[in-house]
Amino acid sequence: MSAISPVPGFQSDFNVAWSLIRASLKEKLVYRFDLIIGLLRTFILIIVFRYLWLALYGGREMFAGVSVTQAITYATISMVIGPLYPNSLILDVGGRIRTGNILFDITRPLYYGNLLLFQMSGQFLATLVTSTLPMFVLALFFVELSLPASPLIWLAFGVSLLLGFMVAFLVDYLTSLAGFWLTETWGIFFAKWSISDVLSGKYLPLWIFPPLLRQFALLLPFRGMSYSPLAIFIGQVTPDQIPLELGLQVFWIVALALLGNILYRAAVKKLAVQGG
Repeated sequence: MSAISPVPGFQSDFNVAWSLIRASLKEKLVYRFDLIIGLLRTFILIIVFRYLWLALYGGREMFAGVSVTQAITYATISMVIGPLYPNSLILDVGGRIRTGNILFDITRPLYYGNLLLFQMSGQFLATLVTSTLPMFVLALFFVELSLPASPLIWLAFGVSLLLGFMVAFLVDYLTSLAGFWLTETWGIFFAKWSISDVLSGKYLPLWIFPPLLRQFALLLPFRGMSYSPLAIFIGQVTPDQIPLELGLQVFWIVALALLGNILYRAAVKKLAVQGG
């Protein structure tokens, strides 16, 4: 079975892609109660992290070259964009493997990675419209944010956010392929969730890590999920460093996509052998 890299634009059948995105978008919009609970949870986290950073700074204006307002902005925007990123593919894929429904997915003419990507893209769009943008506007009324003054920084942030979504998807996709070898995926799901949240800088920015851990985290693809767009947004990544930061995200997208193709081929062969 041939496979291509799960990157938008590589799949020729645009109508199939749009149908999957639209179906996922509609599915996301159906669960309004979950949406309200998610918004409330995000708002509570924003307020909690605001007071946490105020306490950590202890009245100081600067720490590690970052102002308290920048730190609060980082934490706030992190909570706002967090729901955009996929995190539960391994449970979904694992469930379909156990029921045997995975056969309907991998026998389609559409590469399995792209199938999942288009579904997650629909959820991304739905979350952006129904959660991220409204929560950002709400945060402006309750939290003092340090917003970029340059349109170019906003543009770079938007591009980095989309690239961050791709990195997050590919990390989740690679992890989900473990379901072809494991009978129970809850353990690896929680392990991946914890590791990616910490090393991506979702809750604690990488600049406050101990030097050795910080250098280690900066070498991993997780930085491209949260830290890269957030650091660009608050100015921790200077304008002349933005091309390098975006380039690193693109590098990890290509590397993870290639690795995903290799693991997918191995997973399909294993499934075929077990299925006779």
